[in-house]
Amino acid sequence: MVRHGVEQGPALKIEPTTEAELEWVEAYLNELGLEWVVATDEHGTEIAVHGEPGDLLVFPPNLVAKRFERGETRFLASVYDELVHRTRQLRVG
Repeated sequence: MVRHGVEQGPALKIEPTTEAELEWVEAYLNELGLEWVVATDEHGTEIAVHGEPGDLLVFPPNLVAKRFERGETRFLASVYDELVHRTRQLRVG
């Protein structure tokens, strides 16, 4: 299924950068009822997490990779808390 540049499907296989990343993203998905998708825009195609309202897209592999590149450590818990908070805010309106 393709919708607004987002392709959804159960056959999508995700290979995260680290085991910690997988656990972090799966917790986010489960807590908020989101799902993995392949998102395409003018910049290319990437793995993302999708949910409603408002066609919410989050790019966990990119988010984690950028922080690793900057040498940040111990950021998964704070980023997770912020994503959950912002997603819930969007849903409340």
